[in-house]
Amino acid sequence: MLIAALQNPLVWLALGIGAWGVVSIVRWAASGGRLPLRGRRGTASAMGAAGLAVQAIYQPSAKQLVEAQLEAEAQREDDDEGDPPDAGEAADPSRS
Repeated sequence: MLIAALQNPLVWLALGIGAWGVVSIVRWAASGGRLPLRGRRGTASAMGAAGLAVQAIYQPSAKQLVEAQLEAEAQREDDDEGDPPDAGEAADPSRS
């Protein structure tokens, strides 16, 4: 029965229209941001840090380098957040 149905051109036409409809809906959802099709790729520094972390397992001396990189990244994130350390004190006239 299934083989006989696949020999009918109307079945193939219906399957093609259905596939086109599914692709159209997915493209529409992706263009509106409702469906994230393309994920963010890792940066080279993140890939390097991951490689160093794996290397630190096998070579303990690489562990110091991994820790230094993690501390530097945390410092950069802290620096990016909020106002600079002295900006709040200079802007407040009641403290002078």
